[in-house]
Amino acid sequence: LKKYPHMMIARTFSKAYALASCRVGYMLAHRDVIDMIAKTYMPYHMNVPSLVTADTVFQMRSEFEPQIRMICEERERMQEKYKALDAVTVYPSHTNFILIHYPHAEALNKEFIKYGIGVRSFGKTPRLENTLRISIGRTDENDAVYRVMKAFVEGNP
Repeated sequence: LKKYPHMMIARTFSKAYALASCRVGYMLAHRDVIDMIAKTYMPYHMNVPSLVTADTVFQMRSEFEPQIRMICEERERMQEKYKALDAVTVYPSHTNFILIHYPHAEALNKEFIKYGIGVRSFGKTPRLENTLRISIGRTDENDAVYRVMKAFVEGNP
C-alpha cells in the first residue's frame, strides 16, 4: 500500500470464516481512497448482528486456521487430480473453489446432480462457457466429486 497508494485490498469473511450470509468484509487502502469510497455508502449500510459476529470471528481467527489450511491443502490436491483428466482445463485458484473448463460441462453437471453433488455450472455464460465451479470440501467429499468426474470423463472421449 505504501508503494501503490491507489491500490485497494478487499477481503470478505464469506469463505474462510463461513459468514457468507452476513455480507461482511474489509478493505485496506490509503486514507484518501477510503474517504472517497465512504461517500458512496448509505447510512447504516451494515446491521449490528453482522458486525458483532464479524468482530467476534475476527477475534477468534486463529481457531479457523486449521480449517483454512485444510481447504488450501485439499484445493492443491484436487487441482492436481483434475489436471490429470483428459480435456479438463484447471484454472489457477487461491480460493475455496476450483474453476474447470470441460467441453461437456453441462452433461457432467447433470451427472453430478444425479449423484446429489452440487457444483456451479456457468452453462453458456459468455467467456465462461463449459466451466464448472467446484467448491472445496472435506477429503471424502472431494474424493466423491473426483470419482464421479473421472468416471464421466473417461467414459466420454
